[in-house]
Amino acid sequence: MRKIFTILFLLVFIGIGIFVISKGNHLRKACTVEAIAKVVEIRTTTSAEDGDSYYPVLEYNANGQIMREESSIGSSNQKYQINDNVDILYNPENPKEFLIKGEFDIRILGIIFVVMGIIALPIVIIRP
Repeated sequence: MRKIFTILFLLVFIGIGIFVISKGNHLRKACTVEAIAKVVEIRTTTSAEDGDSYYPVLEYNANGQIMREESSIGSSNQKYQINDNVDILYNPENPKEFLIKGEFDIRILGIIFVVMGIIALPIVIIRP
């Protein structure tokens, strides 16, 4: 029974990796318009395991509309300060979607999930 739960967990792990890769691919293809965004706030979350994570909230002009959006990617160190200017790419069809130029490519995380799951799955299946 424990083996079945482990296999299911690894399949979910791989599925999450595939979802993250897919989301990253979508953003890379859809976010084509360059803009300069201003950091207007830093949202901080705290977790017992990971400590503090910092998420910049950006304000930018997209098609004449002022957008105020929080980055979906945080960091354990505060990379940005309020009033910093940041180069971004946003999706002209859905300006709420954006990427900070030069930031961590989330697809790497997805690839790590998939590779780890694929490596661990046969080990769990073969192991008595």
